[in-house]
Amino acid sequence: MYELKTMSISCMDGFKVLKLPYGPDGEYEPAPGGLPYKIHRGPRATSVKTPLGEDATQFSMFVFLPDERDGMATMVDVITAAPGYLYSVLPTETKLVQINLPKFEVSLDWDLGSDLRRLGLTLPFSRKAGDLRGMYKKDDGRPTFLTKVAHKAIIKVNEEGTDAAAVMTALRGGGPMPDHVEFVADHPFTFIIMEERSGVIVFAGHVLDPTCK
Repeated sequence: MYELKTMSISCMDGFKVLKLPYGPDGEYEPAPGGLPYKIHRGPRATSVKTPLGEDATQFSMFVFLPDERDGMATMVDVITAAPGYLYSVLPTETKLVQINLPKFEVSLDWDLGSDLRRLGLTLPFSRKAGDLRGMYKKDDGRPTFLTKVAHKAIIKVNEEGTDAAAVMTALRGGGPMPDHVEFVADHPFTFIIMEERSGVIVFAGHVLDPTCK
């Protein structure tokens, strides 16, 4: 997506943070009257953020872009160095942003069984002690236990998201370009999806090669 629009963004020392609209059910829906965006810029990175409305849950995607092409590792170290610091760099203001963000899709398959066992949840996995028969209407007498707990997550940024976000009026006409923040994600960046009311991060990942189709 390549656009010039008003967005939520913060500009920190070394990076920027951009907020993007996110639909947990795969749908992007424009908020009434358009989607405000914000950008955050710092010496080493940049970020942008966009809201989706006043639902019971409020999900947003935040893109963390380092200023340096090889600065992602340093940026991640900075934003994870102290508890709560990540939340302090999230966008709180809107600015005019020239955004160039590639389409991307990230997926993850994970068997949570070993993690749950390590945390002490072993009984449901035991053939002898596990008893999950109460989960079924019919009891055939056979032992019922867990063999695997599978988790799969898919994150996709595409034209649908761009269309939903492109609600703000486009700037047209002659004369010099107005003051704006450039958010050009042509090098490795980090992103998170957060439920904003609770502050819970439900997904986090990196895009190492934005040019990869």
